[in-house]
Amino acid sequence: MTELCAQPKELNLSDRDMVIEVLDIFMRNGQRLNPEQLRQEAEDAVHKSKKKRFEVATELDVSPGSISSALNNAGTRWASIQMRIIEKYTGYTIEPDPGFLVHKKEISKGEGD
Repeated sequence: MTELCAQPKELNLSDRDMVIEVLDIFMRNGQRLNPEQLRQEAEDAVHKSKKKRFEVATELDVSPGSISSALNNAGTRWASIQMRIIEKYTGYTIEPDPGFLVHKKEISKGEGD
């Protein structure tokens, strides 16, 4: 399972002027999120921002349907939108962490012929 790593977001001066309140999300610096946790954090960020889904869609320049799908479904298909939501409305950045370690199968005789 791919894990994602939450990092604190560094705000430049212009960002600080626009930020009224950093949302209190239950993420911690260095925490690894599985796809369902990422979805939940994105959903919580939108809820706590008190923005409508169509407003989030406009701000992220995606369709409202994409926002709804990203907030209702976990998985790699929606992870980029979920990460953008979290980065937009919280004090964190999310970076994909290397995942899926692959090992070659040991094939016994008779298998794979």
